[in-house]
Amino acid sequence: SHTGSFRITGTRADGSRVILPLDVQVNITPPAAARLPLYLPIVSTGAFSAWEYPGPAGRTVHRLSGSASVGITLPFTLTLKGQTLTTGRLFADGFVTLPATTGVSSLPNQCLPNLVRPAVGLYGWWADLDPGTGQGTISTFQTTTGRFVVEYADIPAAPAANSPYRVSFQIVLQANGRVELNYGRVPPVGDGPPPVTIGVRAADGRFYNQVACITSTTELGALPRTHERLIFNPEDFY
Repeated sequence: SHTGSFRITGTRADGSRVILPLDVQVNITPPAAARLPLYLPIVSTGAFSAWEYPGPAGRTVHRLSGSASVGITLPFTLTLKGQTLTTGRLFADGFVTLPATTGVSSLPNQCLPNLVRPAVGLYGWWADLDPGTGQGTISTFQTTTGRFVVEYADIPAAPAANSPYRVSFQIVLQANGRVELNYGRVPPVGDGPPPVTIGVRAADGRFYNQVACITSTTELGALPRTHERLIFNPEDFY
């Protein structure tokens, strides 16, 4: 609700002036649910040129099972909406929170925003995944151009999933605050969408960029396709 006032000053044909004071009130009521997609999707029909690869230092493999997580150190200081971040927490279930000290329950996936999640969350494919089977690899590395990448490669869904599938994606961070989500392999749409949340958030419980959210009661947005890349520029974080 916004209120204000202004005045209109006019001159009549005889040269006299008239002043009209006006009070204004504007009430804005948002809809029950709104989706404002500020991300930029790019699809590659041939070789997936957006896929990132390790620089000379190689990659660090993180062996996680169930809904476990591990703290990671960023190779640079990330400044995002006034927050200075140097650490993160990598979760087996397809997402990263910043900083590493942030505690969060992994499952079930939920739609954004919510008050029980950390201030900064990067949800590449937040779902019930099962990397502990020995199939697939979760790793982190820095590219030759300085980007920091969290990679989930060929990770299977947990046995409780509606339909078995595997997913490969990368969460890419740049020092200037830009975030990219690269999708090398996702389940076909025809198989029925699995429970999953995809998006990023940077303000605790307030604003967010949700690409898709599928739960037992909700289906919002559209899942990314294989060889699709989602770009979130710093100004897209609220």
